[in-house]
Amino acid sequence: MRNNILENLVRIKPNKDLYFKKEAFWVFPDGLKFKSGLYSPIVILYHQQTPIGIINYTNKPTSKNISINFIQGIKQEGTGFNYGNLSKPFYEIILDSFIASSIHTGKAISYEPVNFQRRFNKEIISIKKDQFIKNLQTIKELEVKIKTEKNKDLLKNLISKSIEYKKVNLDLGKTIENINNLIVINGKIRDRYFTKKGKLNPNKERVKKIILQLKVKNKKPSTFRKITKIFKIRKIK
Repeated sequence: MRNNILENLVRIKPNKDLYFKKEAFWVFPDGLKFKSGLYSPIVILYHQQTPIGIINYTNKPTSKNISINFIQGIKQEGTGFNYGNLSKPFYEIILDSFIASSIHTGKAISYEPVNFQRRFNKEIISIKKDQFIKNLQTIKELEVKIKTEKNKDLLKNLISKSIEYKKVNLDLGKTIENINNLIVINGKIRDRYFTKKGKLNPNKERVKKIILQLKVKNKKPSTFRKITKIFKIRKIK
């Protein structure tokens, strides 16, 4: 196992159709362009030629901590790909591979969204829901006026406003749904791999399995002793 996390991750192929690739940048559906940093690369999980998942992490040489900044799925439209056909959720494929690629470094691994994104998303979703409800009320008021307005110019203006508010709410609804999905995924990731504070939990079954697989694969007792010493895990039977 090499010391370079990115090299290790790119070398891992979960199966014949899945592989990881570093990208210089990624453009999200809302238009946000996120660039890879020197110590914070963007790595995409591909299924054949289709991008299906993304992970961004920070691993500075001077830091004793590796921070996973976010893990997300990639919206599939017209690709023919179905997440349901994977052997396990995309985020488990990403995390299993990432932990196996980085645990040997001896650094603590943390999942930042547990503390930051969950709180941030809940605040954002509250604002979005409030705006959604206000827009619904405005739409109802406009529809009442549309039914009674006799002036053609005013009626046209009211209809135009109603359509615009409906478009805004359609986008808001999609945003709320996406944020809710992120909250659910982050909760599942925390429960399967990390502590409540977002630190890698070596006593979670999935993490135990990864450590045991590394022990068998490496066949180097010194490497495994290093890992167990770092995480102070209970004896694995």
